[in-house]
Amino acid sequence: MSFYSNILAASYKFYARFKKEDPHFSSILIVAICQMSIPILIIAIIKKISNIVILPASLNKYYFLPVIVLWLILDFKYFSKSKVQTIITQYEKKKVQEKRFWAIITIISLTIPFIIIPVLLIK
Repeated sequence: MSFYSNILAASYKFYARFKKEDPHFSSILIVAICQMSIPILIIAIIKKISNIVILPASLNKYYFLPVIVLWLILDFKYFSKSKVQTIITQYEKKKVQEKRFWAIITIISLTIPFIIIPVLLIK
């Protein structure tokens, strides 16, 4: 299984415990946030190391809205209900230690970019 498939499965199993949550929707959002934070982290690292401004500050934040919507649509198309079910069945065959590992990786993948990016962008 791929990195994001394991993240999807770990977050799916977490959200499946709640009655009012849709685990399919929530887990795909978690994967999309993890995927979207990687390019932002790379841009922040490039800006910090080389002082090259890839995205100017004058760029309106609403220009990114279509990109985010398109990214979410592609993730929902890629992780269809049937594909998610096969990912979950593969994930359930893993050992408990490996499941815990992927749960920790999911938490790290969500939090670390949001801690590192602001630190890198401080002048």
